Amino acid sequence: MVEYMTENIGMMILIAIVMLGAITWLLKGMMHSVRTSITRAKGIKTTAVIKEMGLGGSALGNEFSPAVTLRVLVENEKGKLYSAQIETTIATTHMPRFQPGCKIDVAYDPANPQKVVMLSPTSRIQEEYQASKQAAFDKYLIEKGVTSQEMIDIANNGIKAQGIILSVQPTGNVINGWEEMALDIHRFSHPL
Repeated sequence: MVEYMTENIGMMILIAIVMLGAITWLLKGMMHSVRTSITRAKGIKTTAVIKEMGLGGSALGNEFSPAVTLRVLVENEKGKLYSAQIETTIATTHMPRFQPGCKIDVAYDPANPQKVVMLSPTSRIQEEYQASKQAAFDKYLIEKGVTSQEMIDIANNGIKAQGIILSVQPTGNVINGWEEMALDIHRFSHPL
């Protein structure tokens, strides 16, 4: 009876160790994914040139999208180049696009420029599509007299902040059937 219990305890310990290892592996992958998503969303978008690609890394890969480590030369917002490393997965069918000398879209964390993530090739296409839709809408608003090119330029290039509308007053002007309003706005946040 004691031998049977000893065997069961040993098996239970082995199962617990395997499960702990699997949970650690999954959590590591999830944390990598979260950090990558944050940098992708809030990072400064730029380009990088691949200097070297090696198999392996901390990203979770498989036989169809293996984990790779890319050593890259990143261009920061001031035009200066610096070396960084990206750990990601790349589909085996896309490997030829990621050879040394190839240029890729990346984003980096301005607080820690060594945190660099590769952007999806489709992200640039989506951004260009959104920009073309916005430009067409801006042109429509200008043609209708709702806004001016000066106001569009301020919206695109001005310092972004948040505020509260304190009051709305009609100006007495009507533009294409819409009454023009003057807003009194209190800015309450620092630039975004």
